[in-house]
Amino acid sequence: MVLKPFLFLALLALLDSMFVGFRSAAGRNPLISKKQFVKRSLLMGLSFGLFPVLITGVCGLVILKISSDPTLVLEDYLKAVQILLKIYLPYAAIMALAFVLRLVAQSVDMRSFLSVSLFGPMTLARPFVVISGVLYALATLKSPQVAFLLLLMIGLMHGLRLGLERHFLNELLVMLHLKT
Repeated sequence: MVLKPFLFLALLALLDSMFVGFRSAAGRNPLISKKQFVKRSLLMGLSFGLFPVLITGVCGLVILKISSDPTLVLEDYLKAVQILLKIYLPYAAIMALAFVLRLVAQSVDMRSFLSVSLFGPMTLARPFVVISGVLYALATLKSPQVAFLLLLMIGLMHGLRLGLERHFLNELLVMLHLKT
């Protein structure tokens, strides 16, 4: 089935959106017990992440429909998705493991250790992973339409990160009574 790789990449993008929500919120909340806050940040990242995934998917379908050579575009789509999955899947697996460990961790010390040893370094690595995947895929493409779609995707995901960071920073300022 041709749709399977696209759906899998969309799922990874939604998982990444959850991580972006978590990362944008967790480091800004001074509370020690913040289970509800973390859960809400994950759900907010997921719900906001639907926008870039849907926009990219719709644009991809439109590009395929109006293309003068839909076979070339589809081949390039599949090639790009395979490359992106090759780059993004190991990163996503590490992040999923970190979230599972955090979920089952009972002690604050263990959650702090996970933040320092996994979430921190993976947050630092995320832009490099995203950009390297897109650059690798761009280097193999023949279709400018697919290149446009990749750049649109990376731009939308970057906008998602900036929007969530701004939202959670404002929420922190309100919580600390520094902003009304």
